[in-house]
Formats: sequence, structure tokens, C-alpha cells
Amino acid sequence: MEVILILLDLKHVRRYIKKISLKILLKTVQIPTTFILIVLMIFPQLCIAKKFEVVVGLVKQPYVMGNNISGFEIELVRNILKLMGKSVEFVFIPYGHSSKLLAIKNIDAMMSVSDKSFKDNARLSKAYINYLDVAISLKSSNLTIDKISDLSKYSVASFQQAENVLGIEFSEAITKSPMFIETTEQNRQLTLLISGKVEVLVMDKNIFRYHALKQKLTQLNNEVVFHKIFPKSPLKMAFKDKKHIVEFNNTFDEYSQSEDYKRLIKKYDMLVE
Repeated sequence: MEVILILLDLKHVRRYIKKISLKILLKTVQIPTTFILIVLMIFPQLCIAKKFEVVVGLVKQPYVMGNNISGFEIELVRNILKLMGKSVEFVFIPYGHSSKLLAIKNIDAMMSVSDKSFKDNARLSKAYINYLDVAISLKSSNLTIDKISDLSKYSVASFQQAENVLGIEFSEAITKSPMFIETTEQNRQLTLLISGKVEVLVMDKNIFRYHALKQKLTQLNNEVVFHKIFPKSPLKMAFKDKKHIVEFNNTFDEYSQSEDYKRLIKKYDMLVE
């Protein structure tokens, strides 16, 4: 009988739903369960939670893979936000690290953010990942690279915008370098080194290992020297709503101790520091 009465009064239901959200309705009125189920059948959009939209910058395998929206960092962020009850949608915007992006209506957060690139530090989480930038040379070249300024003596190929990421000392060194190349396609860096077109690569160690594997050059890992002349590059999340920061930090702390996190590291064969 209850169902029949509600269906007969369907016009009133539609009119009422337009005036008041379901959330308020449930708080203020004692409504039979049958009524709620019928309303959700009539208005299924009320069941759909808003996607939590996260800005992603450049594709950087194995951290970020654009074709199927995967990668170690993508999955890490997705898993943490899922534990926070968020359904994540990634929005790819090259070089998308401007704090102004958070002013866009549907954007909720940005990943891969550094203190240098994002000025509003009050919106930043703790670091959830460290990129491991190194200088790489062939053992056979027997190069001496103990500090950043030593790069000024050699031809260098780096990832795009390395000058902004690695600081003034790096910028000054490559200004004096015989040749300096930046490339967005980091797989090309390995070819430049092997062919002798450059003497040194500057790139993340995990990215180097990934491309060596993809190009079937795994032996190259034993034929190069990794010069650890750069500090680790800690990356953070930037949130539009600051209330998410503490929850993200706490959730990351818990997740980083989990077996799921260990499986994720193993899946992508990552070096994590």
C-alpha cells in the first residue's frame, strides 16, 4: 500500500526533490525506506558521488603512464585517496603545477607538486614520493662527477625543465657545458648516451631503469655509473580544501606500512627512498 501511494503522488515527489537536496530531506524528515529506494530509482544521479579530480602533469614512465592512466605514482595516489573515500579522476595538464589551477571549479587537487613550483605551501601535504635524480655516465668514459658543478665539463642531456627543478647550481653548470640538450621523450636520452652524442644524462634513476628494460638494454645498468650529486626531489599533493591535508598525510603513513604498498613497489620494480 505504501508503494502505491507514493507512485500515485509522483508529481509531488519530483516537485519536492527539486526544492530540497536528498541529504537535507533525510535529516529533516522521517521517510520510509521504500520511499527512499523509489526516489533513487527515479533520480539515479543522486546516487553518483562527485569525482575527486586530480591534476597530473607530464607523462613520466614508470611514475605516470598516460595511455591507460596507470603508473606507480598514479596508483599510489589513487589508492590513498580511495582509502579516504574518494573516487578519483585524473586530469592531464602538461606543466600543470600552477596554484591557479586549484581555482578551476571542478579541480580538487594536484599531484607531483614541489615546494619550488607551488607557492601556497599551506595547501601542501607531506611528501608522498621522492624522485631520485642522478647524473649518469658510461663506466668506460671514466668521468669524474662528484658535484653538480662538475657537469660544466661535459655534454649533458636532461629531462625538460630540469633547470627549474634542479636549481641554480645546475643551471650555472649547464650554461658552461659544451653542449646541453633537454628532451620530453626520456627514452631518447639512453640513445644519446650509448651513441656518444652526450657524455652525461641527468634523469631519475627509476625512469632510466624503466627505459633500459623497455629497450632491452638491461645490461646498461651494469655499464653506467650513477653519480648521486642531486638531493632527492620530494613531491607532494596540493589540495583546494585544506581539510584533506591531514587526512591524506595520516592515510599515506598507514598505507606506506601496508603489504599493498609493498606489492605496488614490486609491480613497478621501483627503488624507493
